[in-house]
Amino acid sequence: MTHKDLNVGKCTWLSYVLVYVMWVLVLALGIWVLLVSRDAIVGVASLVFVQVSSARAWRISAVEKYYVLGAGFVWLGLMVSSELYFRNGVRRGRLVPRIARVLGAELLALSVFDAILFVTQGLPAEAWLRWLILGSELAFGVICLVIARPSPRVISDVQAGDPD
Repeated sequence: MTHKDLNVGKCTWLSYVLVYVMWVLVLALGIWVLLVSRDAIVGVASLVFVQVSSARAWRISAVEKYYVLGAGFVWLGLMVSSELYFRNGVRRGRLVPRIARVLGAELLALSVFDAILFVTQGLPAEAWLRWLILGSELAFGVICLVIARPSPRVISDVQAGDPD
């Protein structure tokens, strides 16, 4: 084993540590998106089922429960596939853009649901901190997606079956 082999192994080992650290961060952010989106969906359902009736509370509760069940399955699928996506990024040398792509998508989803929640709760003028948080989520999501965009390649560099 040469010195070069040791450096490659160390870099790969650190890359896999980064994969799992970022995967846990993506897991936590996904749960946060799920919680905020649940509140936003309940807010929208409250506006949709605005009539006063005994079935109103049942309808809103049903929408919430079905949404949480469906979103939970989507979250679980995304978390399993993102771990594989990150690990394959180490092998292909594209780990950072892949992490940025997943984080950017989650941050943009969070900003959309946070905006819906903000609108359904009213737009108080003194809520400057909420505006700041909403703008930060949107800005960081866009920055992550800009980092994740593929670099321009010459047609001769593109290989058949290259998904990136």
